[in-house]
Amino acid sequence: GLALVVLAFQGPLLDYWKITQPSLLWITLLIGLAMVWWPILQGVLQGEQDFLWLGWLQVFNGLGRFLMVLLLVTVLGWQAVGAVTAALIGFWVCVWVALWQTRRVVTGHGTTVNWRGWLRRVVPLSLGLGASQFVMAADMLVVKGVWPEEVVGYYAAPGMLGRALVFFTVPLVAVMFPKVVRSASLSQETRVMFLALGATALMGGAAAVACTVLPELPLRIIYKPEYLRVAPLVPWFAWCMLPLTLANVLIGNLLARGRFAAVPWLVLVALGYGATLVLRVPAFKAAEQEAAFRMVIQTLGGFSLLLLLVAAWFTWVRPGRLPALSNGQNPG
Repeated sequence: GLALVVLAFQGPLLDYWKITQPSLLWITLLIGLAMVWWPILQGVLQGEQDFLWLGWLQVFNGLGRFLMVLLLVTVLGWQAVGAVTAALIGFWVCVWVALWQTRRVVTGHGTTVNWRGWLRRVVPLSLGLGASQFVMAADMLVVKGVWPEEVVGYYAAPGMLGRALVFFTVPLVAVMFPKVVRSASLSQETRVMFLALGATALMGGAAAVACTVLPELPLRIIYKPEYLRVAPLVPWFAWCMLPLTLANVLIGNLLARGRFAAVPWLVLVALGYGATLVLRVPAFKAAEQEAAFRMVIQTLGGFSLLLLLVAAWFTWVRPGRLPALSNGQNPG
């Protein structure tokens, strides 16, 4: 169905995102399909508490894509097609390895599923996690629609470093989630959320300080010398992403405990962020390039902080309750 939609609107999509090669759009669609399967299989590995393979697959995903970029872009000179093809290969290799590691669960005997109870949990889970993902990624969609491709790279470079801060702390949430679910189901107290939050704050804060003290260093290592001009944006990105990393820990804890009262508010923050970005497009276009980039980052930082405040409110001020299933059974 999605392929038909992309086919029908291929022209406008190519024009809006300034994509010159249609193959890039279709490769991106295949990457999206892998990204749909990847969180599901990650969830199975988390549920099995198989953190060894969960961790190694995260490494394989990043390292595999990096090696493929070196081969396809640096050696073969495929440029943009090579970069997205590297992502395609990296994601799908991880999906197939994860399928093999979870084959006992995937191919095991099924059981009766309480679909109503299951939907009452999976929909809030998807929306809650999706809200934070949207806040992390929506800025690039707007930036690509406002500036030409040769300019977008100067925003994407510090943006990649800022988003790396979020990815750097993702494993903590991945380990925390099943442990919180287990403690909640057994009505046991656990301090794993506080440990994860503290570790995230320390590591994320240290990384943000490093980006503030040495903003040019990662740009010198990864990018060409002309990208050093956007070094002042690196600290902005790091500090504006830090609230989002902390929010991810609290959101993961809320969802693991079934405190879904926070979800509508998290979604509202995400929608407000998207609307604000769109409404500020004229201001972005009117401003000088670096100032406009800083405005986009500040908008991201403001809504990241708002997302953190909402998650903190429902964590400590207004904790909710685990919703009861209609027949008292596990949703499967």
